[in-house]
Amino acid sequence: MSSASEEAAVARTAAPTAIPMVPVTAEDRASAAGPGRRASRDARGASAGAVDEARADDGMPPVPDHVREAARSAPDHWFGMIDPTWSGEGAPPVWALAGQWRSDARGEVVEWRDNEEYRPSPVALGWTSPKDPVDAALQLAATGYGPGGAVTRELASAEVAVFVAPGGGLLSAVSPDDESAIVPVFTSPHHLHTAGRLSFRTMRATELLDRLPENHVIYLNASGPVSMTVEPGTLREAVAAAGVVHDEDDWLGALDDILPVAEPKTSADGGTPQGPAEELS
Repeated sequence: MSSASEEAAVARTAAPTAIPMVPVTAEDRASAAGPGRRASRDARGASAGAVDEARADDGMPPVPDHVREAARSAPDHWFGMIDPTWSGEGAPPVWALAGQWRSDARGEVVEWRDNEEYRPSPVALGWTSPKDPVDAALQLAATGYGPGGAVTRELASAEVAVFVAPGGGLLSAVSPDDESAIVPVFTSPHHLHTAGRLSFRTMRATELLDRLPENHVIYLNASGPVSMTVEPGTLREAVAAAGVVHDEDDWLGALDDILPVAEPKTSADGGTPQGPAEELS
């Protein structure tokens, strides 16, 4: 959507005057969670300041103090509530507008209007902060605040972890829709640790693609706030475009802080370490 069309779309949903924009704060997440998701007085009253209980009972979300102050300074206006992730210049796109408050002629907030086209961002949804660049791209893509291609671009140069199956292959599973064969892949020690204490290997995208079982897809961060499947062909194209080769292992330092990783076993003659996987005790 072009900038001009975005401005026109916002204007069509509001009063004839320009809409002052009020950022969504952390305390506003419940009100900004999407169409029809109303905040309760119990959940919001302590953090959002004074609440008009009668209006909350009528279905209007509790009014944050900073919105009341804006209404007093601009009577008879609509105030657009912007998602905190939107940082562009000019009028925000319609999907970044959580909704609108209206002030009456006395400067009191009297109405809330949901935006049916609103896309709650990871911050507005209360998701945990991204743990790595792939996780960040995944969260933005899943909520419509970033391109899906960014996920595979980041994954192409990232080091990831996979669980090890008996025999040394990659552990496979079935996707939540019970239709796709998947290999769970974790993009940070945090997501790996959250998923369980199992034997695992770390590897780059090229090795992951080489070892991926036939007819399987990659399933990113099953333990995170949002997961995503990646087709191997799409990742292979991203790897080819990146043209990056990594020889260093940058995971183990981070893992030492949160996971007990077994030392590699050495053969009886002191030669090559034995065992293909890092095992968790």
